Formats: sequence, structure tokens, C-alpha cells
Amino acid sequence: MSANNPYHSRHSSSSNHSQPNSQPQTNNHRPKSLPLHRFEPTRHQQTHQRQTRHAQSQGHILHHHKSPNHTTKHRYSTRTIVVIVLGLLVILGLLIALISCGMRYTKAKKTKQNAAISPTTTARAALSNDASPRINTDKDATIVDYDKDGILVHAPEGFTDTSSYGELVDAVDEFESYGYTLSFSLLDLNTGRSLDYNKDTALYPASAIKAAYTAMVYETHGGASGLAGVAENCIVNSDNESFHTLIHTFGLSSYGNWLTQHGAPNAGQIAYVHYYPKISAAELSNVWQEIFRYGVSGEKGSEEFTNFLAQSNHTSMGGLLRDRYTVWAKPGWYPKDGTGNEATVDAGVVFSDCGPYVFVVMSNAPEDFNAMFPLEDALNAAHGCMCGGSIDLLQTDYTSLPGIS
Repeated sequence: MSANNPYHSRHSSSSNHSQPNSQPQTNNHRPKSLPLHRFEPTRHQQTHQRQTRHAQSQGHILHHHKSPNHTTKHRYSTRTIVVIVLGLLVILGLLIALISCGMRYTKAKKTKQNAAISPTTTARAALSNDASPRINTDKDATIVDYDKDGILVHAPEGFTDTSSYGELVDAVDEFESYGYTLSFSLLDLNTGRSLDYNKDTALYPASAIKAAYTAMVYETHGGASGLAGVAENCIVNSDNESFHTLIHTFGLSSYGNWLTQHGAPNAGQIAYVHYYPKISAAELSNVWQEIFRYGVSGEKGSEEFTNFLAQSNHTSMGGLLRDRYTVWAKPGWYPKDGTGNEATVDAGVVFSDCGPYVFVVMSNAPEDFNAMFPLEDALNAAHGCMCGGSIDLLQTDYTSLPGIS
């Protein structure tokens, strides 16, 4: 009965093993048809694997394939960069335009400021010719004496109503606006018509007085007594050593006498002891009237002397007019050095289109011929207006002092 009982049969067979029934069976008892244990991929991993296989079948690598959302972001990023660049270009263009406008405004303002001092010939000549009425300048013209704007005028009636006179007044105001003391004297040698301003104010003449000393030497001795080269250097180049050589040779006594005899007694008294005497525009004008007389007289030495005067350097009137007229001149200048002798002086004779005239312009400006140019330009035009000559203003941006490179 026990043999036909399955439980008993199992129990009986198990009891025949050497190992207890509680121990597990080894792998050797596992059927060969059963595979080893493996982990099943998760759903996410399965999806990734399918995408990878699909990408490989298309010949691509999955991470190089951009999603539509990434492309849209890239498109928006590019568009933003383009907008920013265009905006910067617009801003840059506006800045360039503003800078350009500012430069044009500055240039126009500077040109307008320079026009008061050194305008072009065409513009200034047009102003003179269009705005200045012609007055009677003939010998039979009515001559009137004016004391207007501080300027003593001996000129044809109506002269002070002309633009030429107005330009002279403006030039005086401009010069004095720098704080300089000014005096001048202009005399037409044919008619006696004149313009004077502070003419009796004595100022330091600087080297302008060298013309008076050299004229004394030539008149008194009929030449330079073998020192023509020294005299030339004294007049043309305003050389101080040459001036000292003349003084050591000819002394100061005859110098003081000559000035006194030719209309400069106040300066003459000083000249006995000092070879740079202060002198007024009126007295220096008298000296130049004598130089003119001697220069055109044909007397011995006169031609040589006046040739030197016609070649003098540093004269602002010469810089303005020598391409048109003969100008005899001797300027003088001295810088500011604490001595109180500051000076810018120009004096001489202009042989203009309406006759010769003596001019003297004196100031205590410290070596400032740039300020002198417009004043002498206006004086020359005023002379032309009252004597029947050119009334053009001639200074240009290229006007310069003779002998100055």
C-alpha cells in the first residue's frame, strides 16, 4: 500500500538522498531549455531604442536631428541679432550725421569770425563796391572837417556816410577790443586830405624809428659814407647790430637836430640821448613827409635809400599792397617782456592808384601784425574813397608779412 501512495513514494525517495530535504536544488537540476535571467528594458528605454534604430536606418545620428522647436528658437535668435545690428548701424549713422553737422557749424562759425579779420578779397570788395556811394573827390570837391567817432577827418563832403568810413570805424573798434592803445595818421600828399586818430599820443616806435635815423645819414652825407650794406641791413631786415654801427659812426647829436628840424621836436629832444625816442603819430608823419620829399628829389643817395625802403620786410602795409603799388615802409615791433615797451608800428608811403599818401599806425600791441592787417586795409580803402581811388578791401587768408616764410 505504501508503494502506490504518491506522497509516500516521494517521501521515501527523498529519504534516500544524503542531503536534508530542506536544502535547495542546484542549477544542474535546471532544465536546459530555460534561458538565464535578464532585465527587461523600461518603457522609456524601449522608446529610445526604437528611435535610435529608426535614425540609424535613415543614416543619421539621433542627437544631430534638431527638433522643430529648436529650429524656431534658432530662427528667432538670428532675427534678433539682425535687428540689433541694424539698430546699431542706424545709431552710428545718426552720430556721424550729428558730428558732421557740428563740424560744419563750427567751420561756418569760424569762417564768420575770421571774416572780421581776414575775409576773402572777393567778399570784402563786393561789400565795399556795393554799399559805398561814390562821392565827389575832384579837386573842386567841397572839403569838410569832421570830428566823428574820435577820428579827425579832412575829406570831401559825404565821406563819413560811406561804407569805407564805416569799415574804418569797425576796424578801430576791433583793434581796441583787444585792449590795445592805437593812434594813426594818414595824409594824401596831393590833396592834403587826411585821417587822424589819437595822433598826438606818444608811443614807443621800436625799429620804425630806424628809417628816420638812416634818412638823416643819407640826407646829411649824401649817402651812407661807405656803409650802404649796413644801412640796407638796418632798413630791409631791421638788424639791430647794423643800427648800432650807424649810431657809433654818426652819433646822436645830428639825429636829434634832424628830427627837430623836420617836424618832430618832442622826439628830437629825447633823441639826443636815446636812439629809440617815443614819438607821436603826428610827428612820425612829419618825418615821413620829409623822407618822401628827399626820396623823390633826385638828391644824392636818395634812390639807393628809397630802394631799401621799398624792400623792407615785416611791414603789414607792404604785405597788403606791394603786389599792386610801390610801398616804402619801415615797421617796428617789440614783445611783452615787462619793460612797458610793447609795440606794433608800421609807417611809410604808399604810391596808390590815386596818388601817394603817408601812413603811420602806432600801437602798444605786443608784436601783433595780425591785428594790424585789417586796420591798414581799411585805412587804404578809406583813402581811396576820399581821393577817388580803389575802395577794395584787399586782405585775404593768404596775406602775409614780407620776408616771413
